[in-house]
Amino acid sequence: MKPIMENPIKMAARLYQCRDTAKRFFRDEYQEKLKPYTHILSAVMKANNLDEIPALLKISETHTYQDNAMGQMMFMAAVVEMIEPSECLHDRYCDQQTKDMKCKSKSGCNFKE
Repeated sequence: MKPIMENPIKMAARLYQCRDTAKRFFRDEYQEKLKPYTHILSAVMKANNLDEIPALLKISETHTYQDNAMGQMMFMAAVVEMIEPSECLHDRYCDQQTKDMKCKSKSGCNFKE
């Protein structure tokens, strides 16, 4: 029998591995290439009242996801970035009520993704 925490830890490691691979592959274009995936993920979260990982699991059931290895990697990278952004100009978070990406800044920033 596997320890209870082994699967979530392996899943987190895989998500971070995909994010790191995508960052190495796209380099300076990474944030721009990631945008469509974060938008889709946010839309699925909002439409189904889900958090990031359950939304990814819902997306993973689609044929489009299953037939596209690059898309799989990018959706996994998007999940990591939504939960714990690696690099950005804004201190982002996912608003749990609206499922939108917003900026934590108190300076009146209007960032919304």
